[in-house]
Amino acid sequence: MMQYAAIEQRPTEDADRIARSLCAMVALLAAVAASAGMALLAPAPALAETVTLAPAEARQLALQALQVHDASTAQRMARAALLARPDDVEARLILSAALTTGGEARLGEDEARRALADATTPEDRHRAERAVAAALTAQGAHTRAQVWLRRAAQSAPDARARAATVRSYRAVRRANPWHGELRLGVAPSSNINNGSAQDRMRIGGLDFDLSGSAQALSGLETTFGGGVDWQTVLGQRTRLTLGADAVSQRYRLSSEARDQAPGAENSDYARDTVEFSAALRFVAAPDAPPWDAELTLGHSWYGGEDIARYGELELTRGLRLGADTLGWVEVWGRVAERLDNDLRSSDASGVSFRLAHRIDGGALLSFGIGLSDTRSDSALVAHDAATLSLGYRLAQPVLGAQAELSAQLGRADYDGPVYGMLREDRSMGIGASLFFRDHDLYGFAPVLDLSARRTESSVDLYDTRDLGLSVSLRSTF
Repeated sequence: MMQYAAIEQRPTEDADRIARSLCAMVALLAAVAASAGMALLAPAPALAETVTLAPAEARQLALQALQVHDASTAQRMARAALLARPDDVEARLILSAALTTGGEARLGEDEARRALADATTPEDRHRAERAVAAALTAQGAHTRAQVWLRRAAQSAPDARARAATVRSYRAVRRANPWHGELRLGVAPSSNINNGSAQDRMRIGGLDFDLSGSAQALSGLETTFGGGVDWQTVLGQRTRLTLGADAVSQRYRLSSEARDQAPGAENSDYARDTVEFSAALRFVAAPDAPPWDAELTLGHSWYGGEDIARYGELELTRGLRLGADTLGWVEVWGRVAERLDNDLRSSDASGVSFRLAHRIDGGALLSFGIGLSDTRSDSALVAHDAATLSLGYRLAQPVLGAQAELSAQLGRADYDGPVYGMLREDRSMGIGASLFFRDHDLYGFAPVLDLSARRTESSVDLYDTRDLGLSVSLRSTF
C-alpha cells in the first residue's frame, strides 16, 4: 500500500533507545562470533574463596551481564579479560557497549575506536564501526553516527548484516533533527545556453543571421551543491522544517562551440543559486494525507552577475484516491525581481495536479498537469502556460538498474508581440533514468539520466533543441 510520509515524533529518549538497540546488536554479533567450543557458565553459588577465570571465561561472563543489562558487571568482566589480552576485540566491544548503555558514551566511543584499530577481520571492523555509531547516538551526535553507519554498511560481511545496519541508519536519521544533502553531477549537453536551433530568423519578411552566441552551444555542465535543514515537531500533528540550499553550475564549452562563438567564455554561463525555506506539514490523523505549506526566498546569479531575487509560496494538499493511488493538488505564487533589467520583473501563480498509481507487480505510473500565468511589463516574460507530464517506473531492473521513463508536453502563449510577431511556443521532451542501486559506495549509487527536449516557436529565435546526458549520485537508503 502506498503511504504518505507522516509526522515523525522524536521523544527525548530516542537517542538512548536507538543507542541501546545498536549496542544490543553489537552484543548479539559478539555472541555469534564467540568461540564455538565455549560453553555458557552456570551461575555459581557465592563462595568465600577466590575464583580464577580464564580471559575467555571473563569475556563470556561480561557478555552475559551485558545481555541482562548489568552494565557494571559487564564492564568489570570485560576489563578483566582485557588485562590478559589487551588486543581482544570481542572484550573491547563488550566494554564499549557496557559503557555506552551505562551512561558513559564518550568512553564507549573511545573503546570502540580502539577495537577498530585492533580489528583484523572484516567482521570485527564492521562491528567496531557499529559500536562507534551507537556511542555517538547516545551522545546525541546523530549526524556523525549516520556517517559511521554508512561506513558499517559498506564493510558489512553479508547481506543480513548490511540490512540490519541500514535499519539502524534509518532509525538514527528519523531521530536526527538535522538533515543534509550533497549534490554532484556531470552532464554533457548540446545546448548549455538555451540558444536557438536556427541560424537565422525572419522578421517582417526579411531574414537576419543569428550570432554564434545566440545559437545553441554545446559543452559540459558540472553541478555542485548541497542543502541542510532542521526539523522539529510542533505538537502532535505539525512539523516545522527550516532549510538552506546552494547550487553552483559551471560550464566548459566544446571546441565546436568555441569555433562558433569565439568571444564566448565559460564563465559567461555560470549559474549560482542560494535559497532559504520554511515549511509546515500538518497531518489530521496518523493515516490521513498531509497538508504542506512552504515559503522559499532565493537569490540567483548568472555569468557572475546578480540576476534575480525571488520569493515563492506553495500550498499542497495530499489526496488518498485508493489503496494504490495517491494524489497531490498544489497552488503556488511567485514574485521575482530582476536585478539586471527591472522591466523583466514578474509575478506568477499557478495550480497543478499530480497522481501516482502503483500497478500490480511493483511498477509505478505517474501523471501531472499544470497551469500557470506569469505577469510582467516585458513581452519577453508575460505569458500563460500549460504542461502535461507522464512517468513510468519499471518493476523489473534494466541493465541491473531501477529504470524510469518520462515524457512532457508544454505550451506557452505570450501576452504581447515579440519582434512584431505573436509568440507561441510548443515543447516536448522525453527522458530515461537508470539508478544503479546495487553498485553503491557507502550508500551512494550512480544515476544515469538521458533527456531530449525540443521547442518549436512562432518566433524562430526561440526554437530550441537539447540532448543531454548526466551522471550523478543518489543515496540508496
